[in-house]
Amino acid sequence: MRALLFALLCDEPPTQQVKVQALRAAGVEHSHVTFAPTDTA
Repeated sequence: MRALLFALLCDEPPTQQVKVQALRAAGVEHSHVTFAPTDTA
């Protein structure tokens, strides 16, 4: 049995960029995450 995991992350673009860079630097696979830029202003 194979489990599927989908993730949606909503952040303002600068915050999102920092998180993506941190994931890459740590070598964390994040292709299953959909990054959705939002404007919370």
